[in-house]
Amino acid sequence: MNILKSIGIEMTKYKIVKLGPKEVEIPEEWEVSKLSKTSTKITDGTHDTPETISNGKKFITGKHVEDGKILFDQCLFISKEDHIDNISRCKPEIDDILFTHIGSIGKVALIKKNIEFSIKNVALIKVNDKNVSNYVEYVLRSNYFRNQIHFITQGGVQNFIGLSTLRGMKIFIPPLPEQHRIAQILSTVDEAIEKTDEIIKETKRLKKGLMQDLLTKGIGHTEFKKVKLGPKEVEIPVVWELKKIKQVCENLDRKRIPVTSTDRTPGNIPYYGATGIIDYVDDYIFDETLVLVGEDGADWSSFGGTAFVVRGKSWVNNHAHVLRPVNINEIFLAEFLSMWDLQYAIVGTNRGKLNKGDLMKIEIPYPPLPEQRRIANILSTVDEKIEQEQKYKEELEQLKKGLMQDLLTGKIRVKL
Repeated sequence: MNILKSIGIEMTKYKIVKLGPKEVEIPEEWEVSKLSKTSTKITDGTHDTPETISNGKKFITGKHVEDGKILFDQCLFISKEDHIDNISRCKPEIDDILFTHIGSIGKVALIKKNIEFSIKNVALIKVNDKNVSNYVEYVLRSNYFRNQIHFITQGGVQNFIGLSTLRGMKIFIPPLPEQHRIAQILSTVDEAIEKTDEIIKETKRLKKGLMQDLLTKGIGHTEFKKVKLGPKEVEIPVVWELKKIKQVCENLDRKRIPVTSTDRTPGNIPYYGATGIIDYVDDYIFDETLVLVGEDGADWSSFGGTAFVVRGKSWVNNHAHVLRPVNINEIFLAEFLSMWDLQYAIVGTNRGKLNKGDLMKIEIPYPPLPEQRRIANILSTVDEKIEQEQKYKEELEQLKKGLMQDLLTGKIRVKL
């Protein structure tokens, strides 16, 4: 409790209010209000489908709204005439809130930048000056508001919330200064999440560039030769060899055992499929370092991530090939197979498949083992950085989830 007080958070007294079918406790000073009472207008975009063009005015649909984000980089474009017609009915402006009320219901995003666009099949909420837009946005993303959505839509034929229903939905309203402080706290956490996400993306871009260089050019080489890797010609260091996978790995596919989900006994041993862990079981087939490569249902394109290293006890089904590295570093092998475009080796049109024989005949660059280990260490260091940032992001997301639950219901109060 002392820690909470030191950062401006304290406990308070409560009253019981009705929210849908449930009784809920909120602070005595808070009110329960219809969403319409917090807004000057709740409307939605056009219901028509204007013709899209390659370049024009931005046009946002429900597919372009995620929680906290408007995907302008993926938006559609319409003519100036259609745009003017759309905004005459419903003009999105900065600090307005978008709310998806058709199809995928309940995705919410605040308009944070002064960008001109129009909308289709998305509700627009214009918050009045007695409330804080950012606070209302977080409320619309809260558990208690989404529980109302679930109660309203359960058993319905269509995924749809009408505007009249949306206007009548209830939210908790603290005094204005408290709305500002709650929104500030949650925005600070959101900014930290976004910053961490950018670090992850940038580090992944760095790794991609390193893979392209290290896995074909190596470290410190000045002389290169041209070789064929599948249908593609590439330069590799003169001192490197080409080897087929069958020369550097033993195939253990014969030991794989698929087990249906209903027949698996839960445990703590990873159960692998074509793209990674799909379950945890109580027994294992393998207890060693292996490289798994997707046999079907995988992405064999460049940087598709079709290969990965597993260590220790594991169970593998028949959708992943099992390779035991013999004369090759396991990380070097997995990283190369994940980076290189292997689609030339895939058979089948509908559901592609990488046959065992074709996999074992694939040729790969083969540096001396010490250089393989150096390359693997560099890439592993970058992976560790990515994992560290991903863990930190998960911690921030858990913090935000808890803060939203406590702050938006008044369970914990902020000191003003």
